[in-house]
Amino acid sequence: MSDVIVALPRGIRQAGLEKELSLLQWHVHSANSRNQLEKLVEQKTAKIMVLAEDFCGSGTRALIKKLQKSHPALRIMLWCEKINHALDYKMNEPSISGYLLNEAAIEEVNHGCKLIQLGQSYTPPVLRNIAKRYQGPLLKHPLLSALSRREQQIFQLVCTGLTVASIAARLFISRKTVNTFRYRLYRKLQVDNDVQLTHLAYKYGLLNHDIHNNPLHQLGSQPSSAANQGNYITIADASVGNACTDIGGDKTK
Repeated sequence: MSDVIVALPRGIRQAGLEKELSLLQWHVHSANSRNQLEKLVEQKTAKIMVLAEDFCGSGTRALIKKLQKSHPALRIMLWCEKINHALDYKMNEPSISGYLLNEAAIEEVNHGCKLIQLGQSYTPPVLRNIAKRYQGPLLKHPLLSALSRREQQIFQLVCTGLTVASIAARLFISRKTVNTFRYRLYRKLQVDNDVQLTHLAYKYGLLNHDIHNNPLHQLGSQPSSAANQGNYITIADASVGNACTDIGGDKTK
């Protein structure tokens, strides 16, 4: 039996995931608060953690950095609600070992956890494909490749629909700093506003309409055979009553 920490906000998704993983012979340790999570990690309860991107609100990114610095052996599987959020983490947080997207089936969760337990990584095919599409032009185009790492990150976040306030909260910088980078991007890329910046991203194939805040079930990907046959983890918060089922893939990176 393998140990795993499940750090998700209280609700149907947390309860369902804990139950399903237990049925698959995982020894589940639940964390409902940051203090509880840090205590479990400090006690070396498990080397694998399934962590919701909204577990600590805007502080989740800082929590990940802290945990990775103090416990480098910890392997984190990040569960993201939005595809553009997952892309941001994948492009800028190499320490994360795996990703789950919104409506992940229990088979995918189980498969991903097993892979990262073996020292490998797991990225759903839809996220991997979008990351490749985005990264290619940044590496090859002379204008885009000249951007600094932070400029590329701001470019990505602006073009995937996040507001200045949202970007500032995600990156723990001020709105003024975000705007400084935006205006620097305008000058370097010879555009006048965010709309033109986004059009430029489309022009060079960095983005298509799939990525703009769409949940996974709207991306047009087909269910994997495992997802068709398996049990699903409902991801709704009990207070709103929305539930979705998985259509994600089950391939390794």
